[in-house]
Order: sequence, then structure tokens, then C-alpha cells
Amino acid sequence: MVKNRFSALFKVALLLALFPVTACATTLTGASTFKAVLTWSFDSTCTATSPCLVQVYRLTGSCPATLIGSTGWTLITTTAQQATTAEDNTISDGVSYSYVLYSVWTNGVSSDPSACWTASVNASTVPDAPQSVGVQIVPK
Repeated sequence: MVKNRFSALFKVALLLALFPVTACATTLTGASTFKAVLTWSFDSTCTATSPCLVQVYRLTGSCPATLIGSTGWTLITTTAQQATTAEDNTISDGVSYSYVLYSVWTNGVSSDPSACWTASVNASTVPDAPQSVGVQIVPK
């Protein structure tokens, strides 16, 4: 294993952003779906002349106390060379997901895992209603 090759490592805007794929609505229904968008940057060991792929792994639930040797991880995707984003389109409402990344040189040499990041989808959370609403009657 080589040293971890990510800089603010998958500063995940994991954004886990859990971006809604459907339009925002005041009442969310079972029709809403979500995706996790992960972003990261590389340090100087991954370059155009020594490109890296990234393997994205997901675990249902919270990050384990120790990553090395932990079980239950599923490979979600392997990115193209030098890619800095990936999406997980297979997440469900009410579930927590944890993610780790590995950078891999094209010769197969892999880094240690990135930091672990956890996020949850909660589609039952809706925006607050407008506050301080006023109505004024005026002539046409």
C-alpha cells in the first residue's frame, strides 16, 4: 500500500449532498429519489503521467471505528482516470450510508482508505412554512 493520495480527501461535499433528483415540493412523497454526490481532490502522486482511478465503497450504516479489516463494504464504482466526482444513485429514504475511497494507480497499486463519511436521507423533512405572511387589500 502507498500513502493516501487524496488531499482534503474526499471533502465530500459527500455533498452527501444527497441531492434530490426530483423537483422540490412542499409535500414529499415516495416518488422522490435521491443520489449522493461525492467529490475529492488528489495530491501530487496522482498526475497526468501517473494517473489514478478512484474506487468508491459504500456501507449501509455508520462508519466503523476501524476501517482496516471492517466488513460489509460494497464497491459502488471505479472512476475514470483523474476523475474527481462520483455519484451513488442507489440510496433510499431513511437509511444512513458511509463512504470510503481508494485511489488506485493504473498498475493496480492502491492507497489506504480515505476518511469515512456518513450521511442520511430523510425525505420526510420538509421546508418550514413561510413566516410573517401579510396580506394587503388595494384598489385595482
